[in-house]
Amino acid sequence: MSPEGIQSDGRIPGSSVHRYLDEYATKFDLQRRIRLGCTVKSTEWNHELKTWSLGLVGSDETLSCDKLIVATGLTSKPSLPAVPHDTYHGEILHAKSLGHPNFVQKIQDPTVERVLVYGGSKSAFDTVHMLLQMGKQIDWVIRPGNGPSVMSPLSIFGTRTFRLSNTRFMGLFSPTAYDLDSRWHKAVHGPNSTNIARSGVKYFWKVMAYLTMRPAQYEISENGRRLFPQLGLMRYVLMRSPPSLLLMVSCSLFWSSATLGVMTHPELWNEIHRNSLITVSRKEIRNMSQDTVHFTDGSHHRTDMVILATGWQADHSIFAGGDGAASSGISSQPHDTETENRWTMLEQTAEREIIMKLPLLQETPTIAGKTQSSPSNILYRLYRHIVPIMDPRDIPSIAFVGMLRTTGAPLVFEAQALWAVAYLTGKIKSPPEQEMRSHTALINAWIKRRYLCGLKVPFALFDFMSVSSPSCCTSAVKITNDKPVYRRPLSGSWGEQSPKG
Repeated sequence: MSPEGIQSDGRIPGSSVHRYLDEYATKFDLQRRIRLGCTVKSTEWNHELKTWSLGLVGSDETLSCDKLIVATGLTSKPSLPAVPHDTYHGEILHAKSLGHPNFVQKIQDPTVERVLVYGGSKSAFDTVHMLLQMGKQIDWVIRPGNGPSVMSPLSIFGTRTFRLSNTRFMGLFSPTAYDLDSRWHKAVHGPNSTNIARSGVKYFWKVMAYLTMRPAQYEISENGRRLFPQLGLMRYVLMRSPPSLLLMVSCSLFWSSATLGVMTHPELWNEIHRNSLITVSRKEIRNMSQDTVHFTDGSHHRTDMVILATGWQADHSIFAGGDGAASSGISSQPHDTETENRWTMLEQTAEREIIMKLPLLQETPTIAGKTQSSPSNILYRLYRHIVPIMDPRDIPSIAFVGMLRTTGAPLVFEAQALWAVAYLTGKIKSPPEQEMRSHTALINAWIKRRYLCGLKVPFALFDFMSVSSPSCCTSAVKITNDKPVYRRPLSGSWGEQSPKG
């Protein structure tokens, strides 16, 4: 990637990313292989021809292929709250639209004076900053519950935040199912670890909470206090007095039901605390009518535009029926009763194993109604987050890339892509079905205990780098039997063969 346009503090403008992607596609002859503005509406497996058929939106054309890689990820469709708005006269946009020039022109219209931003994720912070640059009056509304994103500063310990989060250093303090057999994890996180070791892990995440959140100075304004994220072990009321010590002893980044983000506009905190153009409130929209937004607490706001920074929902509707559903590993519908009972037993056994081997995860707290006993989403049962466990197609024909939420997405997804290609071309053979099921159940049980956000989609924020074998992840292009990117949590290797080169 060319350094042109990249700022001195490491922030990368969208124009630089766009230029890089264009240059990449040109260099590797991808332009002629890409169909832009083309949406797949359905998939179907032809048993006789052993090919996939893909139906396209707005077209009678059908695409056929022998192998299919689905790389739509977990953020492919805007999540829109079910709020009645038929009689609302203003514009309603999702934060996704803010990158389109036509929508930006609508926001810049002088008649749009007051804008309501709904949501507390990273996209909400970016939206508010953009509106401030346009001089708009902003009502920032965040639903009660999990709270806003944890917004990290650009650097911690003098190191850029994204670089720090993509190191093994963070993984040292995260009990993970990917590294159960390493000496470090046995000593620090394992069943024979001492109370001192586990207390050290807790203290590390409390310190990280302090270093991450202290620059925001949440306590100095009413707006700031309403933006304080919901964290694990938080047992105090944020007061006006400096909460430095309270932050260190009372809350932790280890368990958090709030999402993570980096404050790429640090000057925004000053505007938030100044409270001149921004008003933050915590409530839920009931409905919209004419020029007014009504809330469940009986209050209302007049507004010229509503921007929904309400995040994303994973959309896998192209696998709505046939072999594409239950057998794909991403079905939202239960399997038959016998299969579901097998999964239930496996998941219960896996959770007991996780608690035994990583005892700190017994202490997973309750936050905003979410606990380790909450029902997990059955949508994702992919071996290594990549391939189906039960494939009635008899041959490797489908793989998924991007079905994991992690801070190391560029590294992890490149490795997933290489593994998927190796699997589909027969250079890696999957293990027996029962082993794949047990492995998947174990990882899902760990995610459920380690990350409260993992009740919706698979999470592995700091756990994708092996602690015990640094050489295994030095390059994301290495895939070997004994040193995979995701270390085997139980005995056994990744596959019987490895791709050459």
